[in-house]
Amino acid sequence: MIRIVLLDGPLEPSLTTPAAQHARAVAAAIHVFCPQADILPFPVFSGSLSTNRQRVIEQLEVALLVDGTILHCSFGFPTPDAATEQVFALACQQFRFVVASAPARGKAVYPAGYKGVIKASGDARCAEGEYSWLGTEMVDFAASPWPVGGGNGGASIAAGRVTGVLARACLEGNASREQLIARANYWGIENKS
Repeated sequence: MIRIVLLDGPLEPSLTTPAAQHARAVAAAIHVFCPQADILPFPVFSGSLSTNRQRVIEQLEVALLVDGTILHCSFGFPTPDAATEQVFALACQQFRFVVASAPARGKAVYPAGYKGVIKASGDARCAEGEYSWLGTEMVDFAASPWPVGGGNGGASIAAGRVTGVLARACLEGNASREQLIARANYWGIENKS
């Protein structure tokens, strides 16, 4: 089994808030690639899809006490912050992978922009079960941005799929960066493998 720490919304099935729906959609995207992943929610969103740095830091400090393999974050702040960067540096030391959603274009967001964090976004070329290595300044890995079962998609859902790819690779014992890049269905922003 592999444990994924999810900084997102709550996963309780009875909740119908945008935050809970978002967290369930991200969890479903993770399970596309790694159905056996154990997802541990640490809510940074409550009802809406809005959070603040203090809430993220508090939840991440608690999450650092958990024995997890991957930390997943489907949110982004427009500017870096020293306190947030410091706690994410600790997370990068503790977890095998730290994944954060990032826009495919435009300005960097944080935590995706912090050193050691895998930047994940959407790639419309990717069908279900595929992923790509973009290797750009903005994005490392990408996957389908469309949620399982339909609905509105985006970088958060794609980042969930990338986390699932990494989780499966950890379980299979082939999670080096080179192996992950070599197995991608697409490389770069235009070339199909």
